[in-house]
Amino acid sequence: MKIVIHSVLFLIAIFVQSLTAQDWHKIYFPDRSNVTNSVFESYDRGYILGGDFEFGGVPTNGLIIKTDINGEILWNKTVSNANDFTSVYDINQTSVNGSIITGVTGEQTNFLNPFIMKLNPCAQNEWCRIFNLQSTAPE
Repeated sequence: MKIVIHSVLFLIAIFVQSLTAQDWHKIYFPDRSNVTNSVFESYDRGYILGGDFEFGGVPTNGLIIKTDINGEILWNKTVSNANDFTSVYDINQTSVNGSIITGVTGEQTNFLNPFIMKLNPCAQNEWCRIFNLQSTAPE
């Protein structure tokens, strides 16, 4: 009888342990250099990550990744053109489940300038503002 009780307790302990949170890590786009600068938990308990990626070094392109609750990619989106050295520094959810993004870009000049962008809940660009700052370098 003691053996049965111990066996049942052992199985219950294993079952309870399997219900607790487990550590996991994900490698997204292993063939590229990726940097994640910001992450938040989305309305659906998944995550939205903002950062940048590179193909073989340069140029850097802004990147947003949406995952499910388990970290599996649902979609990803670049927020820049091919050769403009853009990076997403921060990303947050808006009150209507869209996103607000900040970062830097060299899209309009050879200098990195700050930008702010708003995406709707479908990750479509609603508006974007690039703040073209004057170069402070001597001429």
